[in-house]
Amino acid sequence: YGAQHPEIAVIWVMAGEIHLAADRWDDADDAFRRGRDMAIATQAPDHPYVAVAEDHLGVLAARRGDRRRALEHHRRALVILEG
Repeated sequence: YGAQHPEIAVIWVMAGEIHLAADRWDDADDAFRRGRDMAIATQAPDHPYVAVAEDHLGVLAARRGDRRRALEHHRRALVILEG
């Protein structure tokens, strides 16, 4: 696919899920953000892949105890999905 491909965004988010399940939160954060940024670059800011990454970032923020940030990410995901 190459370094800039929509499927790479999916792979980054999946890697984030693995890191999250293993409680490697910094690695999960990095992977979710890379996935989100790749989806924005290769699809669009309102693409469902972006919403999935934002939702996962919200879950991660909640696990870290940052409810405000979790809510921000979940709201971004909802806006995209309701779009």
